[in-house]
Amino acid sequence: MATAIKGKLLLDGTGGKPLSNPVILVEGDTIVAAGTADDVPVDPEAQVIDLSDKTILPGLMDAHIHLVGLKSMEDMAELIRTPPPLSALRTTVEARRLLEAGFTSVRTVGGPTAIFLKQAIEEGVVSGPRIMASGRSFIQTSGGGDPWDIPLELMEIAASLGRGLAETVDGPVECRKGVRRRLREGADLIKILTTGAVFSKENPPTRVGFTQPEIDALVDEAHRMGLKVAAHAHGTEGIRSALLAGVDSIEHGTYLDDECIELMLKQGTYLVPTFAIFKRVMDTAGDDVPEYAMRQGLQVHETHERNFLKAYRAGVKIGCGTDFVGPPPIEHGPNAVELVYLVEAGMTPMDVIVSATGGNADLLALAEKTGTITTGKLADIIAVDGNPLDDMQTLLNVPFVMKGGEVVKHVSD
Repeated sequence: MATAIKGKLLLDGTGGKPLSNPVILVEGDTIVAAGTADDVPVDPEAQVIDLSDKTILPGLMDAHIHLVGLKSMEDMAELIRTPPPLSALRTTVEARRLLEAGFTSVRTVGGPTAIFLKQAIEEGVVSGPRIMASGRSFIQTSGGGDPWDIPLELMEIAASLGRGLAETVDGPVECRKGVRRRLREGADLIKILTTGAVFSKENPPTRVGFTQPEIDALVDEAHRMGLKVAAHAHGTEGIRSALLAGVDSIEHGTYLDDECIELMLKQGTYLVPTFAIFKRVMDTAGDDVPEYAMRQGLQVHETHERNFLKAYRAGVKIGCGTDFVGPPPIEHGPNAVELVYLVEAGMTPMDVIVSATGGNADLLALAEKTGTITTGKLADIIAVDGNPLDDMQTLLNVPFVMKGGEVVKHVSD
């Protein structure tokens, strides 16, 4: 039996003009019609979901998260010590929280358990968003993400057990072999770190990571296997090296310059600025966040916003992602705060909506399935009170969520 969803306003994720009094017809898991009440006839026997006082949008997407079951940000080595089964159980709670917050699809970029969580969600064992998972990221020995306080021998043992956010690979041969391992494990994409990181004590964000031949090998092998590559990159040299290798997205992109922007425009590379994690870290004034991370986050903040705005105004494609990891102050659930921050950073509200829906669908290689409320797409639909184009904060409280035609949340007024 068909389901008819009636709303007050429709923002369909394409960037087109908002549609008043929309009707969306859903059969099974698919949208079969979308338009105005005058244009879309409704069968008298159809089930009707009355959202006529609400704005309807496609399900939101977070293009940069970590589902790893971490309890605290104070000790990143916890990722090594925690048994994967325990981490995976913790992430099931995070996944449900994300879905109920209106995120019907996410891209996880680092950590081993999300691949298994993805499988469990697809099998219907647990409830959560559609997941595109990278598995463990790739880092170089002594690079960003490599915890120097853990002996190398123990890191090797941890890697053999599949623990930690990342795997160390050195030299083009190891890089290619690592990509093949990720593919065999079920990864949907590859994540690499070409610079240091805010949450890396020994490797500040500007420090360079892999050599150019290593990055070339990682990207070439991934593309040969049909996988996109996301590059964590803060410093200019690391961004440039990643772009020269042909990565599909730059994550963070703090110190990108005019040359990098030109390369991104030429290659169609996405920028995923991840303002939310920096803002949250600064707003907490260091609570549950290591001092070094707080200091490094403050150092990159102003440059980050300035260079982002330059890239956006130049026409670089913008992805919407938080970099949330799980524990406070960056717990999963209020991920829509990234949309608020993108507006504050200078994006138009409509561009932000598109970034978090249709744009992210393209970045996640899901554009043929979801991301917009158009005929033939999966029925990933949310509804909110008010109009996000007037106040993006309305997306922080989502009373209605449908994923693939199934209502997973409907809070009546």
